Amino acid sequence: MKVLHVLNELKPSGAETMLLSAYAGWAPHSEQHILSTGESEGEFAPALRDAGYTIHHLPFAKSRAFFLGFGDFVRDGGYDVLHLHPERASLWYALAARLRCASGLRIVRTVHHIFFFEGFFRIRRMLERQFTKYALRVVFLSNSPSGQRNELRRFHMSNDLAPNWYDSSRFTPPTDDQRRQARSALGLHDNLTVFVSLGGNWAYKNYDMVVRALAQIPPEHELLYIQIGVQGENQPLETLAETLGVSARLRCAGVVGDALPYLHAADAYLMPSSEEGFGVAAVEAMACGLPAVLSDVAALCDFRENISGIRYIQPEVHEIAEAMETFAKMPSPQRRELGLQQARDVETHYGLNVGPRAYLKAWQH
Repeated sequence: MKVLHVLNELKPSGAETMLLSAYAGWAPHSEQHILSTGESEGEFAPALRDAGYTIHHLPFAKSRAFFLGFGDFVRDGGYDVLHLHPERASLWYALAARLRCASGLRIVRTVHHIFFFEGFFRIRRMLERQFTKYALRVVFLSNSPSGQRNELRRFHMSNDLAPNWYDSSRFTPPTDDQRRQARSALGLHDNLTVFVSLGGNWAYKNYDMVVRALAQIPPEHELLYIQIGVQGENQPLETLAETLGVSARLRCAGVVGDALPYLHAADAYLMPSSEEGFGVAAVEAMACGLPAVLSDVAALCDFRENISGIRYIQPEVHEIAEAMETFAKMPSPQRRELGLQQARDVETHYGLNVGPRAYLKAWQH
């Protein structure tokens, strides 16, 4: 079985990191190819190539020539399965492939985000999805129950479920020695309660609320908040922390080559987002044995069904502060046991034995 994944520019996030971790499981059953449609292949192309994928590049253009060329590329490549990952132009990719290829080509489309389209644009997307599914015979997948419900409510689409996954061979709870080494390398003393977030400082992530929450927690609690990711569009967190007098409780690590040491060193994970498409970063953190504080919003709320002990909050400063203070007061053995239970639940429901197998099933039927 020869499979072609279509993505935008290849970056170290979302679908790309899932494909990277799933390759070894798919390789015995299929030949895996990826088509980048960005202006360049993307910075993550070498990692995917090293894993075993064959990488192709066809820069996207809103033109008839581009889509005819795409259809020819799929036909000439002799692919059995075309898996579409972008929302952008998914109808036109499917149409071009159907016009140029034999009827035996199986086309699968994963909806990776929860799209809150309204008005005319919602109607347009609904009609596009219906045409793509029924006229072009495309199999639609959603990556979360919240995504399924949103697709049904807004677009009248009954998508199959193929949950996102994480690299369960890599993200595991640290041993006591690994934890000690990680904390020592980061200069974290034993009595410090460390909270961590993975993701850029974008408005919907609400990391500024975490900094404001630090100012509400009594000074007798020794704690540190580490934010890992790009600066983003918001006011720099360091500037806000200085204004509030909590600079000593904040560390912005920026973009790091490997977040695993931070996850091994931390005590709890924070994701107070206003919205998420799935929450892979939270899954990775819980897989490392970190008890999680998550917003009770679409996609993140789905974890409630499968993972025990998550502290759910509304994305508001006082609720974030209350949750952080609770974990700061909690004895470390209790915190550790809670995190280990979440790690077991995460592996059961979101490990490499779940989502990648759902993709294989979608390709083979």
